[in-house]
Amino acid sequence: MGEYRKRQSKYAPLYRFLDSLNVRSRRMSFSEIERILGLPLPPSARAHREWWANDASPFRQSWAWLEAGWETRDLDMVGELVRFMRVWGGG
Repeated sequence: MGEYRKRQSKYAPLYRFLDSLNVRSRRMSFSEIERILGLPLPPSARAHREWWANDASPFRQSWAWLEAGWETRDLDMVGELVRFMRVWGGG
């Protein structure tokens, strides 16, 4: 993704957070992600597993973790938890 998107997207704080981590795996609650973003996740994030898909289509929230070198795994919709796994060096 372009540098503009990394700076301007509402998901850019999540990109920066994940890009800064020096671990292979990080389990996060939806509320922790909201604190990082500084805004609530959309209702679809809590209602649809597809929101968390590792889909590289343009203009999706998934660019934030994919571009940083992470994929989502072990999604727990009831417990509102998601594991991010590093798949490459990122940004």
